[in-house]
Amino acid sequence: MVRRPGILFYSTQPTYPFWGGSEKFWYENVLDSRLRDMFDCHVILCDSPVTRARAAHLESLGVTVEWFQVTVPARTRFTVTERVGRTLKRLVRREQANPRQRPWLDEIVERRRPNLVWFNFAGMGMPPFLEEVTATCRANAIPYWLVFQHAHEHFFLVNDEQTDRFATMVEGARRVLCVSRRNQAALERAMGRRLKNIWRAVNAVTGEFLEDAAAVSKMHPIRVEGTARLLNLARFDPTFKGQHVLLEALSDPRWENRDWRLTLQGWGDFTSLLHRLINFYGLPTDRVQLCKYTSNVLPIIVGSDLLVMPSLSEGTPFAMVEAMACGRPAVGTPVGGIPELIIEGETGWLARSTEVGDVADALERAWAARPQWPIYGAQAQASTAANYDQNRTVLDLIEALQQDIHNAHD
Repeated sequence: MVRRPGILFYSTQPTYPFWGGSEKFWYENVLDSRLRDMFDCHVILCDSPVTRARAAHLESLGVTVEWFQVTVPARTRFTVTERVGRTLKRLVRREQANPRQRPWLDEIVERRRPNLVWFNFAGMGMPPFLEEVTATCRANAIPYWLVFQHAHEHFFLVNDEQTDRFATMVEGARRVLCVSRRNQAALERAMGRRLKNIWRAVNAVTGEFLEDAAAVSKMHPIRVEGTARLLNLARFDPTFKGQHVLLEALSDPRWENRDWRLTLQGWGDFTSLLHRLINFYGLPTDRVQLCKYTSNVLPIIVGSDLLVMPSLSEGTPFAMVEAMACGRPAVGTPVGGIPELIIEGETGWLARSTEVGDVADALERAWAARPQWPIYGAQAQASTAANYDQNRTVLDLIEALQQDIHNAHD
């Protein structure tokens, strides 16, 4: 029996106790039987209550799972640039004292000898601490991918030395996957280099989800009269998701006599803060509600008429892809992959910047066009089905993996 090529998936999520878009990308692709039929998949996950159920599902499909324990303080948050800098400096000092900070990962690579290693990152903060294992990959002619789900709009490392070391690791990758043009630009800008190994990935949704979304959207059409139901479907983290920008925009007197309701649906460490901000901006509590995140997003989305995403930094948000698949138009900011999803006047309304005034202007344009929301939503749904269908994107992914494994010794 011919042995299938082996791929080692390493998900670097020691600092966030949730399952977000960066995990969803690799996880949904591994769940696709077409990928598993071609490759032996081995996954390394941080052990947490959130990951165990997914790991059990993977193992039921024949995927091998190994665990690592959190080595960075659990409440370390890579949020704003200043905080990233402070955290990186602490970790750099620790790394210099113990340069082989992750020998267990080297040991797994050397023991399993995968045909390719897939390093999955939520952002650009963690890769500098995988220099040792990526060097091991290069020394053993094992190709590796760096998969970036997010690049902060204004991210830089702490000094030239770290930047150069980071660039060595990035340029040594067989491919560097970015999920949006802006993420690619931010990554290259952080190093001051144009990358020849960039490959654009797509945060696609499954064909089954697209079918379900199309069906449920027909049963629950957008309302153009009565209460306008606005939805922000995002992690409760204003630093990235910008909920405070939306709340301030809605505190404008123009919204006082309009019939609307806003649902903030998500999870995170800032639930209490968001409750206070609702009062801080003087918004009626009967118009704004916070709801806990649930994995079944379809009822949430079709219970709304318009998605509003005032993010300050993004990858390509799955929430927007999912909402558009349900025929909902969106208002968003020009960060990450949002400008690739929102086409002004066709699928939604794009703010000129992340500033409150520009978000408010985009909301005004959306409100003025409320009778056309179903038309915009239908166009968003068609665009999503054409460009974000995993039934097609996984085939490109498989072909790229096969090509890089085959050419590993070039």
